[in-house]
Amino acid sequence: AKTELLGRLSAPTRPLTLPSEPAVAPIAAQPGADPVQTAAEGALQRLAGAVNDVRHVSIYNADRVAIVERGVAVHARPGERPEVVCAGVSGQVVAIATALAMLFRERPPVLQRSQVAVFQATELRRELFKTDQELKQLQGLAPARALAAVQTYRLAPLRGKALPVANFPRTFAGDPILVALFPPLTGSPSPEAR
Repeated sequence: AKTELLGRLSAPTRPLTLPSEPAVAPIAAQPGADPVQTAAEGALQRLAGAVNDVRHVSIYNADRVAIVERGVAVHARPGERPEVVCAGVSGQVVAIATALAMLFRERPPVLQRSQVAVFQATELRRELFKTDQELKQLQGLAPARALAAVQTYRLAPLRGKALPVANFPRTFAGDPILVALFPPLTGSPSPEAR
């Protein structure tokens, strides 16, 4: 059961790429359309697309990180049965969390890397939520104000949170069990994901 879930999670993956700052390139306006509104709509679409690229990194790792988080919890509560600590999840997840807890007892540095990874994934989710709220505010602005705001908007904080999460395969390379949860990426990653 455990190996079936690990097999699905460790299937070959393609490199995850992160967006650079979205360019605010002019978009050809439809005849009779307001060019400022057209430019603002295009800029907002590009920004939303860049945010969605980062969201993909978060979603891709969410189930994997949840399993690691359960392994950390099982490790932190050695007197309790793993089924109780991991209530509400499949037997496969309980088995992997139990194996992770044993690994963490044997290799404290792996536990530390795992705790940091859980924190990093949580921080990425928080930053995505904050960015979504800001994007909604930008979408509610008048076209000229929205265009000016998008031109000065920086994705750096979001990218800063996403890069470590996108690099989990490197973080866990060589760690038993974790390398199966976060398999090496196939192909060559883009410079943004390095």
